[in-house]
Amino acid sequence: MRGAAASKLPLCFSLCLKLRERPAKDNKMKILRLICLLLCCTCVTFANAQDYPVRLIRLILPFPPGGTTDNIARAVAERLAKPLGQSVIIENRGGGGGLIGARAVTSAAPNGYTLLFGASSLAVGLGMESKDPYDPLDDLTTVAMVAEVTLALAVNTNVPAKTTKELVALLKSQPGKFNSAVPGVWSVPHLFALLFMQRTETKYEAIGYNGGGPAVTDLLGGRTQMTFINLPTIFEHIKSGRLRAIGVAGKQRAEQLPDTPTFEEAGYPGLVATTWNAVMSPKGTPPEVNSRLNKEIVAIMRTPDMKQYLGNFGAVPLTMSAQEAETFMRDEAVKWRKVMKDAGVKPY
Repeated sequence: MRGAAASKLPLCFSLCLKLRERPAKDNKMKILRLICLLLCCTCVTFANAQDYPVRLIRLILPFPPGGTTDNIARAVAERLAKPLGQSVIIENRGGGGGLIGARAVTSAAPNGYTLLFGASSLAVGLGMESKDPYDPLDDLTTVAMVAEVTLALAVNTNVPAKTTKELVALLKSQPGKFNSAVPGVWSVPHLFALLFMQRTETKYEAIGYNGGGPAVTDLLGGRTQMTFINLPTIFEHIKSGRLRAIGVAGKQRAEQLPDTPTFEEAGYPGLVATTWNAVMSPKGTPPEVNSRLNKEIVAIMRTPDMKQYLGNFGAVPLTMSAQEAETFMRDEAVKWRKVMKDAGVKPY
């Protein structure tokens, strides 16, 4: 044990032992014993947080192995082990749209040894069923952001629109005729498709697919006319001319598509969205533990090596303090839940 914790523990226990030797003749003595017990528990927690970590750390990924999120999670775990001095292992707990893995973390002891490698879907899609009380805002603390990927809007080349304004005009002229392929149901791309409708006052059907691959296949085949999706998923098709990029949902233009304006540049403020990853801990994890994890993860994300690695997946690193990360998560949840409420999705 270190510093203050080492000096406090003997004092805590010594005082408790002395009080225990004295008979509890009245309520005042009983209250003193209770206060002493709570103080001892606080001292032990403080000491454990200061010594963290002293054993293996589990980083639970609520999705099956393989894919971009799995690769990024493993890269973070590998690089995090060295500064922490302990192994960080990935456990894939797929199923339930991420709920099974999230539950494994929220039910774990809040001590920093069971963490969640979360994705944007955790802030928006889970907990929307009233029968399931899970809520990431109440049950998890966002320790550190990791990376984000910009969303893009692309159309089949048979669609005559070449800009956002042209597409909006086309959609307004033929309401309900067009449909959009999106990966997942109540995913960020799905919700962004709804937000696009709300902000542009257009109407079309957003069709959820089981992943980006099937969504792109139908778009290429002409069975759908457009898609809102992570840019890396469609970049090669845009590059080859099989799809046409209309706009990107970032604050800045995408490095891969420097000639494609953002939606805000096109005149639609607030049409901004990314998919992201973050490391989260169970609510109640000591702040000292979360701060240590945040410090090490931010340092990792700032390295040229990690930036280059993320670039392979069309992702860019995110570096925020623990408080900034928590605020980011809450803002995301509020934003997308409002979109669901405005779209008439229950229980929002």
